[in-house]
Amino acid sequence: MKATPLQHLALSIRSGEYDHKLQYVADVVWREIKDRREEIGYDMAKSLNIGDHVEVTGHIKPRYMIGVRGTISEIVGRKVTVELDQHIRRATRDRMRTIGTIVVMANSVEVVK
Repeated sequence: MKATPLQHLALSIRSGEYDHKLQYVADVVWREIKDRREEIGYDMAKSLNIGDHVEVTGHIKPRYMIGVRGTISEIVGRKVTVELDQHIRRATRDRMRTIGTIVVMANSVEVVK
């Protein structure tokens, strides 16, 4: 059975073939992953429309934002502004905050019906 390119690279690294360039290989792979994630983010943002009803699904902090729903009011690059259906109230040390709008990456939301 023929190895895939990724399997071949992994075996070559493990066998020591790239020991003299190991950091270079790691840097190239990291850059490619970063660039690909950015491309995917732009593609996801292009698939969304202002007015879409969405749910925050992940890759966001603070974690209590996961599961909130709202309507997209703005799309800029890979980021979307979501007007929340229900405002979130959070207490800080000295005051109460009300959150009605959040800005998240496009890959952190899913369109819901």
